Amino acid sequence: MQLFLLKNHSRNDLKCYCILFVVCLLAYWPLSFGVFSVKNDAINYFLPFRFNISSAIQNGEFPYWSPFIYLGYPLHGDMQSGVWNPIVLLLSLFSKYDLTLFHIEYLLYIFLSGSGMYLLSGSVTRIKSIRLFAALAYMLNGYIFGSGQFVNWVASAAFVPFVLHFYLRFLTTGKRSAALKTAISCWPFLVCGYP
Repeated sequence: MQLFLLKNHSRNDLKCYCILFVVCLLAYWPLSFGVFSVKNDAINYFLPFRFNISSAIQNGEFPYWSPFIYLGYPLHGDMQSGVWNPIVLLLSLFSKYDLTLFHIEYLLYIFLSGSGMYLLSGSVTRIKSIRLFAALAYMLNGYIFGSGQFVNWVASAAFVPFVLHFYLRFLTTGKRSAALKTAISCWPFLVCGYP
């Protein structure tokens, strides 16, 4: 009986994550469907750096240095460039970074912010509708919507709920696995965001 309840619990959670994904795509439909683009620093700063990173990776090099920016620039020393960002590195393995991949990365952070808040709100309540509403409210808040030109700020906001969720779990249980999950969730918080 307990295994049956666990399966239903996971299936309900999966439905909520699917709802979050669909709402993310629909709420940010100009990015999802390529109607509009992110603007300002996203285009002038983040996209060229990510393009240089993916070009270096596509050529079989780690992007320590870029000769194309500022007559030579140490990319690995700039935390905002995305050299240490595992999502940028993973996307760069498959294709050169362009505006479409940038939008996918941005939408992924938005979806992760809602998913993280869904997890975090589970430590307060077990009512699915309240958890889903909290996740939607966080995913669609003004900070995430208004910080579109600073993808690293959105990435930081995406991983804050994960860090808090696992840290609260560590405080309540005292298990080493929860401490390890806290450390693992702090890693993308620092390397994807802006420390």
